Amino acid sequence: LMAAFGAVNTELPGYEADDIIGTLAKRAEAEGQQVTILTGDRDSFQLVSDFVTVLATGRGVTDTTRYTPDKVVERYGIGPELMTEFRGMVGDNSDNLPGVPGIGEKTAAQLLQNVPDHEESDPGAVATRRKRHSCASQPLQRSKRQTWPSVMHNKADHVFR
Repeated sequence: LMAAFGAVNTELPGYEADDIIGTLAKRAEAEGQQVTILTGDRDSFQLVSDFVTVLATGRGVTDTTRYTPDKVVERYGIGPELMTEFRGMVGDNSDNLPGVPGIGEKTAAQLLQNVPDHEESDPGAVATRRKRHSCASQPLQRSKRQTWPSVMHNKADHVFR
């Protein structure tokens, strides 16, 4: 049915659909194209930017919410750039990600809101935060690592030339 509407079906053995979607969305974003991703997968919120929006399905496909960077902050209290860390803390059953015991969405958002960038790290503030949150075995610092769309872009780049 989708082919009848001109939609392209893309498959790549060994990769999940969200990996391919993330790769293509990041590539289009780099070219300055506007992208809308229609999905029920909340992992895609890490892709949201000024060029990429996520149309998240609720019940069925007619109940949708458009997520922009501001909408992600409104809903979760953190920006899209922190969604990878957020999902790691909260967990995600659909991805077999257990999360941190005792940390839900509210606590994860509060912790991430208070994490300084590496360049702005204040050892005194980190020590105070560690005392307040006994679950922290290491000082929390915002990661500068690549998220999966960037990694997938590098791995799958040869396929989408």
